[in-house]
Amino acid sequence: MGFWQISDTQHSVDQSRYRIEVLEKSLKMRKMPDEERTKLEQELEEVKKILIANESALRSLQLENRHTAGMAILVFAVCFAAYCLYSIYANPL
Repeated sequence: MGFWQISDTQHSVDQSRYRIEVLEKSLKMRKMPDEERTKLEQELEEVKKILIANESALRSLQLENRHTAGMAILVFAVCFAAYCLYSIYANPL
């Protein structure tokens, strides 16, 4: 989990977007038999579904990552505050 999972999901999203672009261009530019066109349209729909799922997973991972970073900052701030208070009371001027 963590950085590598976010990176892998982002890579999958990028691949899906590229494949959608290629399929859409292919469907626009080329003349092809109806059977082939239907097959490409079905693949396009499947890739779009995969893209939606991966984008949702990526948002979820990024939100989880923000929460983890927030907790780390909070722990650091509490430790720093405790150290400052200790320094003030342990070493009075």
